[in-house]
Amino acid sequence: MATSSKSLPHTASQSIECDVYSAKILVVDDISLMRDLIGDCLTGAGYRTVLFASSGEEAIKIAEQEPIDLVILDIKMPGLDGFEVCERLRKNPLLKSLPILVQSADEKPEQRAKVFRSGATDFVSKPINQPELLARVRLHLEKSFLIESLTQYQQNMEQELMLAQDMQRLILPQRKAIASFEEIFDVKIETEYEGTAALAGDLWGIWQQSPSSLGMYLLDVSGHGVSAALNTFRLHAIMDRFRDEKADPGKFMESLNAVLCDALPTGQFATMVCLVLDVDTGQLSYAGAGAPRPVIMKEGGGLSLLHTEGVPLGISIDSKYETKSEQINPGECILCYSDVFIEAKCDDETLLGEAGFLSMVTAAKEASCSQGLVHTLVSAFNERFGPSHPDDMTAIALHRIQR
Repeated sequence: MATSSKSLPHTASQSIECDVYSAKILVVDDISLMRDLIGDCLTGAGYRTVLFASSGEEAIKIAEQEPIDLVILDIKMPGLDGFEVCERLRKNPLLKSLPILVQSADEKPEQRAKVFRSGATDFVSKPINQPELLARVRLHLEKSFLIESLTQYQQNMEQELMLAQDMQRLILPQRKAIASFEEIFDVKIETEYEGTAALAGDLWGIWQQSPSSLGMYLLDVSGHGVSAALNTFRLHAIMDRFRDEKADPGKFMESLNAVLCDALPTGQFATMVCLVLDVDTGQLSYAGAGAPRPVIMKEGGGLSLLHTEGVPLGISIDSKYETKSEQINPGECILCYSDVFIEAKCDDETLLGEAGFLSMVTAAKEASCSQGLVHTLVSAFNERFGPSHPDDMTAIALHRIQR
């Protein structure tokens, strides 16, 4: 009886109205006259499926075999009374949320308290007041179906989010492709990606630019959720249009920016760093658009930062992105990372910042050993700040191997 997740926001009330009158209602009373009276009241109001049980034992049997939507239960019956029936029904995991309306002539506070302790949903007085009974039946059916619809809607949304998260991971470079680049260019590539529970906008890629050079980028689309993921997929597709411009990172990013200024809604943007490394000469060409500054780990142990300041993509059509150069010597490494690292909150509520992050990089470099720099860095970060983060976490290290 649950409504479709896609129709819920628009037609939930219509669907629930239909569900209410097609609901299966079980009337439990040992007195035949009372069963008939309640049955006539319900069918006269439009309820099409009313079942009857003359004992507690029969009621439990029916409820465990039939998909019952609501029970109207007499409290005083020979054999299993209404209290015991309630308790038995509630022990069944499938019937924990089944609405149970207990009818009783005893309205003392202690009696009502006992009714609710046994697991009843509501209390109706006896003899039956038909308008009151119908109002309470409708109220609890509508509430039950609304909860069921919302639960189904949430489950479907979660499944769709999981599918989108899987799609995000699939457009990231896979281990087999990374191994191929490592073999062709005699480099080592370390990567870690941890997505958030909600969708976010981190994306990175790598490609062969020439027989002696490879390119790499890391970007982060603003925002979270479905819109950020859709913009990430959109940007991934757009980049393929400008494959011939990738040799010049600045020109490549200017082309992307021109498209994104029209494609992205106002207030949305993407930060990005793009670089091309010639593994024969060690010349690194790069450009940035407001991305966290990549770290160069020098062979002697020092650290330096690339200059990736600039206007994020998608904000201004007039933005220019300069291609800069750096020398990467054998044994040195380039570390690119997402802003979740520098925006992490310390115990005193201040941000870790670039300086704090560089301290963690230095410590990870000294302690990495066989685990690898990126794995060691991410493990130390998660240990300090916890495994759950407000944004995607991406870190990529490109090592130029010393031959």
